[in-house]
Amino acid sequence: MSTIKAFLVGVSNYTVPGLHDLPFCRDDIALVRRTLLDGADIDPSDITVLGWSGIVDSSAFLSRFASFQPFIKEDDTFIFYFSGHGGNLPDKGHVLAFSNKFVLTQELIDVITGIKAKNKLVILDACFSGNYEIVPGTIINDEEWLEPFVNSGCAVFASSSKSQESCLHPEQGVSIFTYFFCLAARNCFTIKRETVSLDRIREVVFVLLDRWNQAHPDMVQNPIFRSNIGGTIMFPTKDPSIYHVNTVVSDHDDYMICSVEPVHFANVKRLRVRAMLKHEVTPEELAAINWKIIKEVSYADVYQSKIAEKRFKGKPANIVFCFFGYDIDDMTNSTYAYRTTWTDHNQDRKHWYAPSKHSMDIQDIHIDINDGYSSIKAFEKAHTGDRQTIIGEEKRIVAEVIKLAQNVIGEYNEYCNSEIDESELISRLKSILPQIEELFFEESDLDIPPTDIHDWAYACTALVGTVHDFTYFYNQKYLNTRTPENRRQCMDMTISRYHDDLNKLEEESKKLGI
Repeated sequence: MSTIKAFLVGVSNYTVPGLHDLPFCRDDIALVRRTLLDGADIDPSDITVLGWSGIVDSSAFLSRFASFQPFIKEDDTFIFYFSGHGGNLPDKGHVLAFSNKFVLTQELIDVITGIKAKNKLVILDACFSGNYEIVPGTIINDEEWLEPFVNSGCAVFASSSKSQESCLHPEQGVSIFTYFFCLAARNCFTIKRETVSLDRIREVVFVLLDRWNQAHPDMVQNPIFRSNIGGTIMFPTKDPSIYHVNTVVSDHDDYMICSVEPVHFANVKRLRVRAMLKHEVTPEELAAINWKIIKEVSYADVYQSKIAEKRFKGKPANIVFCFFGYDIDDMTNSTYAYRTTWTDHNQDRKHWYAPSKHSMDIQDIHIDINDGYSSIKAFEKAHTGDRQTIIGEEKRIVAEVIKLAQNVIGEYNEYCNSEIDESELISRLKSILPQIEELFFEESDLDIPPTDIHDWAYACTALVGTVHDFTYFYNQKYLNTRTPENRRQCMDMTISRYHDDLNKLEEESKKLGI
């Protein structure tokens, strides 16, 4: 897990002619510091703050910033925050005002982009601070693959557009953008997950400021977010509430229990068992094995959550579902010869034991026979591809899909930034979406992966499928199926899922050394 390092600057007092003091900038940096300490897993010593006195000269800033950089490691997350005056100067672009002098915003962003930390977040709360550019990030390729790409790069979150002033919140005593950024971060940290994504914080900030802008048309703030990160930043949280789900694995003469999963519902304790048979069995032999499994797992301590554990611990199972195959391929591919159900007599057996053409009840066990099992096995054998060929094809397709996804997200961010309207976004995506569709169908036509790369190949398929979902939202063909608000909600959720899929694929790639 990476370490968070933060450098916070608040400039309240000025000697530059024409610039009035901003006493609330001290409160801005105090709020950001407190938000990080309360929610993120960060050591107080890893936060450097300039501005408690109100004065931050440019030379003092540059000196402290230069001395801070050697302490940043390659796998760290670096956060830079600035609160103070900002402006646009002819032939110079945007500048950040320190107490005695201006610093070019773009030059500072470029310096931070080059810092060796894996990912960087620049937060600017200053007038006209959206007047910046972000250089292209690492481009994925099928040779270096994911390691230098996923969650690496720099993101910049500015308080206002290039033609818009940043304002003081009339009630909170801090800047409007800083207030809502910290509120969004606190809300996300409250969930107590192991990590919180920058993507989720960004999404909440835009929602909160949209509501603010509607209620305060005279104090509108349109934040500007741009990123060259391949994915997002995952901030480790303080005291996460993580529940680890157990399972049961056991080996016997006639069968092996490969997993026991909790599927409890309401007040009914339900278990799902995946078991591998070691020889052909008759229905009667299967029922006898099933009873052995029920007796073994009925009191198993497997739960989805602490609430479920408190509710079901020490109680026998009410329903046990068993799925039987004959080899590890069956377990990996979820290809089952038999599916059985047992319930106690308090359950609706008319539902759970409903008869079908290929079912029977033996020894109080409801058995469903998969009459297509042999055909499925023959199909899998005939269409399982060569390991290296599939790895090569998946890497090529996924690399292209990720490049297109990053382009889509970049254009979508400009739409969220109010830099382009929806019609312009649709026009810009017109040439990209058909390429995603073509690669989606190409990936779908690949052979079945061998068992040892099944999870990795499945992660590739999931990511490609998620990116394909981008084609449903800002595509001229589907505009009449959703409102603009719903399109944006769907796109935000799909981008979050894409980032989760990237992290999962990187995890599976590391397991195989790919």
